[in-house]
Amino acid sequence: MTLGEWLHNFRELQNPDQIDSQNMHDSILQLCHEWVAEKILAERARENGMHRDPAMVEQLADFREERMVNLFLRESIDEQITIKRSSLKDFYDQNQDRFRTPATYSYYRIFFSNDKNGIEDAKKRAEECWRMIEKGANFHDMLAEYSDTREDKKYLEYGPFKAGEMPSEIEQVILKTPLRRHSDVVATPGGYMILYPEKKTSLIFKNLIGCPSMTIMKRVIKNGCPI
Repeated sequence: MTLGEWLHNFRELQNPDQIDSQNMHDSILQLCHEWVAEKILAERARENGMHRDPAMVEQLADFREERMVNLFLRESIDEQITIKRSSLKDFYDQNQDRFRTPATYSYYRIFFSNDKNGIEDAKKRAEECWRMIEKGANFHDMLAEYSDTREDKKYLEYGPFKAGEMPSEIEQVILKTPLRRHSDVVATPGGYMILYPEKKTSLIFKNLIGCPSMTIMKRVIKNGCPI
């Protein structure tokens, strides 16, 4: 990190006027610790795939757009542009679906292949496995013995997916099955599955009061609406 970068972070994280000049060394050391801790936490989050989470990707995209619009307004047209609240409301009313964060989910699966076992045997194996899990066998322990998924994906957590991205015969079962509980046996074109929802997020709907005016304003500008 260059001195310029450090000074930038110093100004972002600490108000110099609030620093006790008698304890400058301790204040700078604490700032460095906070900065390093933040970077480590961010790296851990990336390692856990949070930067690929659909909700996070959408939030980051909105954040970048908002910063860009703020900069544009400040440098170019801050004194010239006026948007009436009625225009914001009209745009919101006509584009409510764009102010929704869709539901998401991820899951594990035990797959019983028709190609490998034949349709009848695949169904029998699925029902046998399901009965064992019903009696208390651990779902994840059953993956090694029963799942016909290739080895590199056998223990994979699939997703996260947005609602509507997966075939309905799979998605509907996942949505109605409680978290970390096994589903009934599900028939698919390629075989049978037992599904295990691991994570779910609900649909988030922002009303006009809950939407920052800047979020709506930037979309009004982007779509060429009258201002």
